[in-house]
Amino acid sequence: EDNDMNQEVASEFLEQVGIVLSIAENGQVALEKLALQSFDLVLMDCQMPVMDGYQATQALRKLPGLSELPVIAMTANAMAGDRDMCLRAGMNDHIAKPIEISLLYTTLLSYLADDTNTEVSAKPIDNDAVEDVNFWPTHEAIDVDKGLQLVQNSVRLYQRIFERFYSGQQGIVTQIEQALGQAKVDDAIRYAHTLKGVAGNLHSAQLAELARGIESKLIESATADISAELTELSVLIESVCKAIEAWSARLKQEQGSVEPSENETLMSDSELSEAIVRLLQMLEEADVDAVEQMHTIRSHVSASLWQKMSPAVSMVNSYQFDEAAELIEVLFQRQGKASD
Repeated sequence: EDNDMNQEVASEFLEQVGIVLSIAENGQVALEKLALQSFDLVLMDCQMPVMDGYQATQALRKLPGLSELPVIAMTANAMAGDRDMCLRAGMNDHIAKPIEISLLYTTLLSYLADDTNTEVSAKPIDNDAVEDVNFWPTHEAIDVDKGLQLVQNSVRLYQRIFERFYSGQQGIVTQIEQALGQAKVDDAIRYAHTLKGVAGNLHSAQLAELARGIESKLIESATADISAELTELSVLIESVCKAIEAWSARLKQEQGSVEPSENETLMSDSELSEAIVRLLQMLEEADVDAVEQMHTIRSHVSASLWQKMSPAVSMVNSYQFDEAAELIEVLFQRQGKASD
């Protein structure tokens, strides 16, 4: 799975019932992991860069001992023809995104359980240490109630989905346009496909349908005119992101995590140093809660310093922990020299 939001949602659902998992961001990485380690099952996205799920499944079936390994497609394509394509590629089954947790567990049990009468009862996703969120982004294209149902009412996970959408999808129209301008139609199709799945996690039917239409047109014809769809998509993405931005600002204000005003206290050098040491430790441990640590720091540093730090948030949201750590280390080395 190449999309960080889908990685996080699937990981939450799997880990809460005791499944030990490993994430591969494309088919090539999956093959490398399968060659080095034994796995009981593979959940396979179909649209990925480098090597897609169809190619990866065909290749792994040729590897020693993997001809019978269960491979389950997990993709935003939900048509009967899509399921047939998965089966022809050598996959065993198909689960549509957004993930319905009961169907996911039932499917996994059919391939993994020793006893066919085994039942899995999903525990509520742990919301400990997460402040209550009594309001969500307000937008006519987002069904918050159904979105929360998809994540078993996990406030933390649904909040992360909104944050990841904001950081990762704002420039999606530009990405599609650039891909088409460079004649990389497959990349444009993959961007639209990913957006379709991400929109499902938010539970935005309008957004998912727009992305589906763009994907379908480009699959049908590499030279299809999708200018009208891209214009509509751009307007919708912008309005959704504005709603998320307004919600985030209000949330931080109510939880006491706003930008420092004249009446707020900036961190002392020693306090900031301690906070950065903790942040770097979290990045070294690949802890996604490093984002929360950065937002805590944001509340007590100058706007100019935060502007230099902020790219690290997007890096962590893309699981680029090493790059984020390097940025923070370089920034505060320079900051220290400037202070000296």
